[in-house]
Amino acid sequence: FDQPFALPKGVQQLVLSDVSVALQTQGNNEVRTRAFAMQLLQSAQEVRFSSPCPRLFITMPDWGAGMQATAALELQGMFRGLMPLSGTLQGLEILPTAVGRELQMGQQQVEALGLALGASLATLKLPATVHLGPEGWEALGDALPHLTRLELSVAGRPAGNPSGEGAEAAGHGTLGREAVNALVGFCAANSGRCIVVQLSGTRALLEQLVGLRGAWAGSAVQVRYEMDTLFTGL
Repeated sequence: FDQPFALPKGVQQLVLSDVSVALQTQGNNEVRTRAFAMQLLQSAQEVRFSSPCPRLFITMPDWGAGMQATAALELQGMFRGLMPLSGTLQGLEILPTAVGRELQMGQQQVEALGLALGASLATLKLPATVHLGPEGWEALGDALPHLTRLELSVAGRPAGNPSGEGAEAAGHGTLGREAVNALVGFCAANSGRCIVVQLSGTRALLEQLVGLRGAWAGSAVQVRYEMDTLFTGL
């Protein structure tokens, strides 16, 4: 989404693999993203993605100390700007490209994503560098009414505790207390929906999830575990 482009007139079909966007600090991320998405759709009679769950690469600037609120606001705008692609995207993998920094997704960011793509989005993949906060978990079900698959990576640190708060309740590569409560709440709030929540991580995560199985018993939400090529339903 960084550069304008021009295709020859009369293109019948445009097939995309991935898309990329760079968050800007000037406050125009929604306008820029929406303009490019519209240009994209107008470039061919048919626009589609080659993958059922294409990757959205997000380059984040160095916001500096005390700029978290600004970063969150700009991310909301960027998500809203994806609205022209509603119906074209049935799946999305969000991948921040800034090394050592996390992308924060709370209620407002999840609701912005749902406003833009909720009419069609069925699969959402989030790596360990995307932190889905408690409010984000709570908003997820209503924001994405067609969601059937949520994939989260839990690696290298207690998930759900980017600042270390509550880390004493989690081991290396396992869910922190805040994340456990959010997951259990999501299963309860969406107990009538067939949603697969796949968590990938270490053997310690598997052991933790096995011990937590009773917390979502009776819910139609299925919590599953993946480690490398090993896949186990819980």
